Amino acid sequence: MTDAELHALLARLAAADATLETPARVERAVLAEYRETLARSAAVREARRWMWTVAAAAVIAALLAMVRRPPVSEPDGAAGQEAFLPLGDDGDSEVLADLEAVHVLRVEMPRTALAGFGYSGTGLPTEAGSLVRADLLVGNDGIARGIRFVP
Repeated sequence: MTDAELHALLARLAAADATLETPARVERAVLAEYRETLARSAAVREARRWMWTVAAAAVIAALLAMVRRPPVSEPDGAAGQEAFLPLGDDGDSEVLADLEAVHVLRVEMPRTALAGFGYSGTGLPTEAGSLVRADLLVGNDGIARGIRFVP
């Protein structure tokens, strides 16, 4: 077979195929499958979006849990909140019992500051100008709620 014969044969085949069409039932089936595939992939994308949203929320919750520190333990193995004297106008020891999370800060203050708290400071250093050590019980709001003098 020569090139010219092959070319003529392919031209006749192309002319015969030009009149052919896809049957309507096949076209409908292909389009239905295509639409179903698109719907499934959209559902998969939506499920992945929710999965990533939930995963991000879980990571954020874990980070927040790590950032929230438990209350600082009292220095030198000191006793619990009942050893603290309440600060404030009411002097109510119930205030100390109602605190959920507190921090204990060790501070040094001039001995003259004891009078402001109404304490004589017996058992503490007596030299003029000396410093007195105290533990402050501070609530989450940053306000000192109780004090304990450390000899």
